[in-house]
Amino acid sequence: MFLFHTIVNTYLVQIIHSLGGNDSDFGLSLMITALSELPAMLGFSYLLTKRKSGIWLKVAAIFFVIRSILFLLSGSVFMINLTQLFQGLAFALYIPASTYYVNQLMQKTDYVKGQAFNIGAVTLGSVAGSFIGGWLLDNAGVPEMLSAGIAASFIGCLLLFYSVKTDI
Repeated sequence: MFLFHTIVNTYLVQIIHSLGGNDSDFGLSLMITALSELPAMLGFSYLLTKRKSGIWLKVAAIFFVIRSILFLLSGSVFMINLTQLFQGLAFALYIPASTYYVNQLMQKTDYVKGQAFNIGAVTLGSVAGSFIGGWLLDNAGVPEMLSAGIAASFIGCLLLFYSVKTDI
């Protein structure tokens, strides 16, 4: 999922330009993304009173896939900006949910180790996203890069659904 996440965040300016947008459109899109994260991140403790962190991880994974598909289908800067709103249901849910999940899964003496593995996995996805996204952008184009992001987010979603316990 973070392969896709990194592709979109690192190469967003190229995505915007491919749709006829300019640097101002890029800035607006980034602002929309950042603002969409605030409700989920600030309200996550409330969400935990409704469902456990494992459920929120699965919800986030589904929205990573939805967001990746919407990016590919977006034919205008306006549609990209609407798609950016889904960041609040993908990344913004994933980050606090993964932190809570790891802490609930691990024994207290292993919290730091669990968080290190979590961040390590995110970092690996980010490095792969930068490398693969850049290579595809240079050698194929924006649609192919976004298609790879869909495949990666779908595989990540399947792996998450397979491995995450919903009772935590």
